[in-house]
Amino acid sequence: MANSDKHDKRLQRWQSRVPEKTRSLSELLTRKLAPIIEAVEFAKVDREFARADRPVEGSELRYERELGEHVDVLYVFFDKYSSPRFQIGFSRRKMADRDLIVRSGHLVQKSSQYYHEWGKPRWLPLALWSEAQARATVDEVAESLPQVFSFLEFGVRGSRISQSTDSVRKTPGKSG
Repeated sequence: MANSDKHDKRLQRWQSRVPEKTRSLSELLTRKLAPIIEAVEFAKVDREFARADRPVEGSELRYERELGEHVDVLYVFFDKYSSPRFQIGFSRRKMADRDLIVRSGHLVQKSSQYYHEWGKPRWLPLALWSEAQARATVDEVAESLPQVFSFLEFGVRGSRISQSTDSVRKTPGKSG
């Protein structure tokens, strides 16, 4: 697995350019989730599958772990427009061809959703988004991570795992 020092610098650069509430949420999220994710043998990486041509963006956190013939990926990506929002995605892939996805999903509030934007709702003015709301969001996500790990390892779809197909498929637009 790749060292995350370069990504830490990209993350800090990104954080220096976003609004304070987004920076605060990203820092809180990193502090709270990293120990939980790393406790189940994921490692933070600065490049997708250690490939030089696939650096992890500063606005994303990416963790990978290798288990036998599979690679598990968990990623957090922040709002494109720097709002205090993020999504969490994850996948299990074949070790022999990491573009082959065994199963994938997103962390959601309702199992009928395909994805969910965690954090400040789009309709809420930024001035009304509070630190307490950010903490509550991060706590809710942290409490849901065991469902992510169970889904990756055993295919068990909990109430916080998105709708998805479980068939092996090629990553669209990627080549090995």
